[in-house]
Amino acid sequence: MPRGHFRGLKRSLNYKSVLRAFADPLFYDTLFKDLRDVLAHAAREAHKNHRGLWARDGSQRGVRATSPEELEVTGVTFPKLFRRLIEYFAGSTGGVGQFLSCPKLHKEQVQDMDPKSPQFTNFTHFDNMIQVKDQKVLLRQPPETLVFVSEKVTR
Repeated sequence: MPRGHFRGLKRSLNYKSVLRAFADPLFYDTLFKDLRDVLAHAAREAHKNHRGLWARDGSQRGVRATSPEELEVTGVTFPKLFRRLIEYFAGSTGGVGQFLSCPKLHKEQVQDMDPKSPQFTNFTHFDNMIQVKDQKVLLRQPPETLVFVSEKVTR
């Protein structure tokens, strides 16, 4: 990809939003790797400097998820995880303890792109990227290292 594309990306609202942590990095396999790498670097910079959402984000330290109401008030976390938790609560009368058995999590394919991870470059399902402990839910990997497989591809 020509270098000019990176300059264009760095001027875009998407890049600036991720760099300032006004947006989370949610990558699908339909986004070119070169572009994803630039956005992931911006997300790491924002996280390292505790900018914007990252100052309160509980994606990796865990968010309490005993009810949808609690999650909506205190659950600053990766948007896809937040949405799956809200969907789970809509169809469940129990606590978050059974969240990992949610069928949608088992179907949602993701690739782990963190070179430090034992699952590096492996395809797995979203449930394998999530941990539930003591009424808290967290991602096992930084969100910028996850690449979700588009539903268009899996149908």
